Amino acid sequence: MNYLVIYGAAELIKRQDGYSYNPLKKQPIPGWPAHMVVIADDSADPYVLDLSQSNGEDAPVMFAYHGQGKWDFQPYAASFSEFLRKIHEK
Repeated sequence: MNYLVIYGAAELIKRQDGYSYNPLKKQPIPGWPAHMVVIADDSADPYVLDLSQSNGEDAPVMFAYHGQGKWDFQPYAASFSEFLRKIHEK
């Protein structure tokens, strides 16, 4: 991890800018999966909750590298609490 930032509730919507939302054009960015919510980034590489796999209480956390031409999300943690444990261990 280079520079991990975990987003707080107050900034969560604004932090979607550049990933799922283009603030200059004021529109969603094509190709971003609508069920992915960015919760943190490591030097702009996003960690997202995959809401399509939510059990109603939690969802798995996925990770992808930015600047690759397309998003290739890979599993990182089975839940948000596991995500917190994993980053605490690093």
